[in-house]
This record gives sequence, structure tokens and C-alpha cells, in this order.
Amino acid sequence: MGFKPNNGVTVPRADLGALAYQFEITGSMRGFIADRILPILEVGEATGEYPVISKETFLKLYDTKRNFLSEYKRSGAGFESDDYTCKEHGWEEAIDDGERKLYQRFFDAEEVATMRGVDQLLRSREKRVADMIFNETNFTPHALAVEWSDIKNADPKKDIQIASEVIRKLVGMRPNVLVVNETVLTNLLNNRNFVDACKYQIAAQVLPIDQQIALLSAYLGVEVVVPGGLYDTKAKGQDSVLADIWSSSYAFLGIVAAGRDLKTPSVGRTFLWTGDSPQILITEQYREEKIRADIYRFRHHLGEEFVSTECGYLFSNVTVTA
Repeated sequence: MGFKPNNGVTVPRADLGALAYQFEITGSMRGFIADRILPILEVGEATGEYPVISKETFLKLYDTKRNFLSEYKRSGAGFESDDYTCKEHGWEEAIDDGERKLYQRFFDAEEVATMRGVDQLLRSREKRVADMIFNETNFTPHALAVEWSDIKNADPKKDIQIASEVIRKLVGMRPNVLVVNETVLTNLLNNRNFVDACKYQIAAQVLPIDQQIALLSAYLGVEVVVPGGLYDTKAKGQDSVLADIWSSSYAFLGIVAAGRDLKTPSVGRTFLWTGDSPQILITEQYREEKIRADIYRFRHHLGEEFVSTECGYLFSNVTVTA
């Protein structure tokens, strides 16, 4: 490290910020999909209103005929509004001076602290978004008559077609994403109907997993997004018991935003308050001389919000549990 801040003085660490950013954008490779389902939208205030364009704006049928010398028919903007609130989330990692010197020949303590701090923020956010989406209070659960874990008898393609039509009739668009965890993905890839559909062209099971998912997406007619993040369900000091952040009991079919445009329907957004978080991750350092340690802080100020729950369809009873 090239400098030490004065005791208690917080300084930004742009160099570690660049490392944190690189670690953050590779989050999808570690199974974090929160950015995909609720994309980031930068806002200038911590709280405020955002416009929601009602479906009636586009789907109402009007008489557009105009007579000579008469005025054109018109409508208003058709905007509704909803509120967002951003909250701060952060994590700190402490590096003791002696610890830094003891292990410096094995690894760079600052890099490890950055990786741990960013991972804490990503994993925490992933859990918040999963708890919003796989939630029977936020979305009406639609229990599958035949669980997708029944690979011989289930018909996921038909289930998805039926649900897709429900969404289309509500908002005028078809869903573009299906969220299933690793367990459910395995069941879908082994589903008899899918295997039969592929066997005369290519044996899907011999392809790399990303190509298998692409083939499954083409078969189902919707992009299959697979979260793989895990978390330890036990408290610190207890033996670890890992669980999926996204449950195998549910699957989510929905419309997710592809960009910054608020004019098209989507299930939700993540609002990032740029007044306090100019970037998705802020990296800072300060000194605590009383414990002879440097403290590394990682934080962001954001809020996950629904835009339209009509853009989502929650499957339940997806996997038989023992």
C-alpha cells in the first residue's frame, strides 16, 4: 500500500474501486443475477417519484378518423407515478498491521479485503431480490399440476406457454425471462420432452452448460436465467449449512427491462442514488490507530422497487421436496 490515511480520516480508493468494479461485473459468473432481473437506474435523489406508463396508454383502441377542418383526436401522456426509496448498504473489512505483514508473501491483503467486501454486498443484494421475486405475497403463486422434477410426465413448455399468454393478456407483451435455480435447471435439461425434441439434431447433454441453456431457451421460447448463488444458513461459529439463495420450489416468468427506458413494461428496477453513490460500488479507506488496522469500506445507496407486478408470473410446486 502506498499510503496510510490519518487516524479516522476517510479517503476514497479509486485503485481498489477499479478492482471492486471488475469483481462486481463478474458477479454473474458466480451466479448473481440481481442486475439482470432488476436493472440499475441512476437517480439524482435518495427518494422520489418515477413515471409508470399505464398499459391503457398503448392498448386502448380509439377512433382516429378526422374530418376536414376538424381537430385531431388526442390523449394525454398517460403517466402514472410510484415512489422509490434508496437505502445505504455497506460492509467493512479490517486489516491488522501485523496480519498484513504476516501473510504478505502469500497474498495481497487489500485485494482479498476488496473481494470479500464486494462479495458481501452482492450476496446481500441477491438475497433481497430473490426474496422479492420468489414471494407469494408479491405474486400470486400458480402451483404446477405436475412438478418439473417429474422429468417423465412434466411439460414445462406447455406450462410456460400458458403463463406467457396470461402475461400477454395483462400487459400486451410476452415475457422474456425465466428464472430457475440450478436444481430446476437440471430437471428441465433432463425433461423427456426436451430430450426428445433435441435427439434428432444434437444430444444436448454433450454440450457445454452455457450451450445447453441456450438450447433450452430456444425450446421454451424464453431466455432461461440461472442463479447459482449460495449462502450459509447458520450463524457465525456454527457448522456451515449452505442453501440456494433462489429456491427450487419456485420459478419466475416475467418481463425484465433491457435498458434504461421506463416506457416499456417491466417487473422492476434498482434505483441507484448517484448523489451518494456515483458508481454502483464506492470503495473507501480509513485508519483506526487504536487497533493498529486499516479499515476498508464498500458501500452503495440503492433501492429495489417493483414497477409492475403484472409483468411477472410465479410458478410454485416446481420441485418435489423430500
